[in-house]
This record gives sequence, C-alpha cells and structure tokens, in this order.
Amino acid sequence: MAHNTFINKKLVFNKVYEQNWKALYVFAFNILRDKQSAEDIIQEIFIDFWLRMNETDIQNFTAYL
Repeated sequence: MAHNTFINKKLVFNKVYEQNWKALYVFAFNILRDKQSAEDIIQEIFIDFWLRMNETDIQNFTAYL
C-alpha cells in the first residue's frame, strides 16, 4: 500500500510540476531578473511542495504554489 501511495504522490507531483513550473519561473524571473536565482527559488518551492503534499489538503495547486 505504501508503494501505491508513493506512486500516486509522484504522479500528482509530476502533473502539478508540468502545469505550473513555467509560470512560476517567469514570475520569479520577472521579479529577480536573474535566471539562476529564479531557478533556485522554483526548485525550493517544489521541494517544499513535495514534502508537504501529504500533510496539507490542497484544493487549488496553482494558488497554493
């Protein structure tokens, strides 16, 4: 059962990542005007999202991110 939970978590994460990473990157880059900093921040956002996915009842992933 734990294996299936991990697979489901990974599928959800991948879908949310694919649907949101570009908009988040553009948003961060427009503020920071630095490619590396924007990439680093987006990476940190998705690491935090991965860690909190099972703890948080997220209704709107885009708004949460």
